Amino acid sequence: MTIRPERSEDASRVRHVNELAFGQPMEADLVERLRQTCADSLSLVAEEDAVVGHILFTPVVIESAERRVLGMGLAPMAVLPGRQRQGIGSQLVRRGLDILRERGCPFVVVVGHPEYYPRFGFEPASTHRLASQWDGVPDAAFMVLILDAHAMAGVSGVAKYRDEFSEVALEGEMIERQYLEDCLLQLRKLKEQAEKAIGQIGDEHVFAALDPEANSIAVIMKHMAGNMRSRWTDFLTSDGEKPDRDRDREFELDSADTRANIFSVWNDGWSRAFQALSSLNVEDLGKTIRIRGEDHSVIEAINRQMTHYAAHVGQIVLLAKHYAGSNWQSLSIPRGKSKEFDVAKSGAAYDVEPDVKRSGA
Repeated sequence: MTIRPERSEDASRVRHVNELAFGQPMEADLVERLRQTCADSLSLVAEEDAVVGHILFTPVVIESAERRVLGMGLAPMAVLPGRQRQGIGSQLVRRGLDILRERGCPFVVVVGHPEYYPRFGFEPASTHRLASQWDGVPDAAFMVLILDAHAMAGVSGVAKYRDEFSEVALEGEMIERQYLEDCLLQLRKLKEQAEKAIGQIGDEHVFAALDPEANSIAVIMKHMAGNMRSRWTDFLTSDGEKPDRDRDREFELDSADTRANIFSVWNDGWSRAFQALSSLNVEDLGKTIRIRGEDHSVIEAINRQMTHYAAHVGQIVLLAKHYAGSNWQSLSIPRGKSKEFDVAKSGAAYDVEPDVKRSGA
């Protein structure tokens, strides 16, 4: 394993490592922006045939009443998922700290896991009367390593990172907020699509099954309602598979399962989903919940449910279209009418070239 300074030809690989390690592009975007704007950074890579890890240190300023002290901040640090827990991150941290110590850097701060960074000498920054510039950072997670005690004597105040950190974080928060809003919108569209399809057929078709092994529309609705009640009730605080759920009964119909009752549980399930999603904020996306005892990030859980519901709504639409036959009213663009519906989200027509009828030679 070689720990060396990043070279220009490493840029694409460094981005790849950060995206895979964090599961999102925000940290990779930050690295690329700092590469362009910050000449005083220290960027190292871990290489073994290819780049498998990366660490970045950039200037951090502490301004106290007495003086202004310039140090460094460690962020981000990334290792390919398949190479984690093999000491690569530790090698990157130690090499980076050695270089900074040789350069006379007085301190290094990090926002990170309080059980990981103390092994390198980091301790809670609050013990040195230093604070993070960002609200909500746990005291134990904001740490400092003093490299020059003399230079840091009497220094206290707020550690300020470069503006790029706040800019990228704000952009990431906007994307996350947009994600939550779009998830809610897409779920509402799925419910509307299913109900428009069901509205085109009678009760006999809602409860009909194509064959003994097939599910009727009513059964699909009942199953989706049971799933939603279980998954979205106390979404952040309890397992998504509730102990009182009887999944097998969701695929059985009895005399109580009238159209009115089916729609009642259907609406209740969707209401729980909408309410749970509406109550989430950006910070919740980083939390972990459990479904059937397995850990899922909130994003994974939301995506899992949206995929599930989309599949079942597709089944409902297909069945309703089959039963409606020639009376079916399209829920999207009717066959052969694409040009008439070639419009943008705003409703304005695209610049579509008209069909040119060819005459014989």
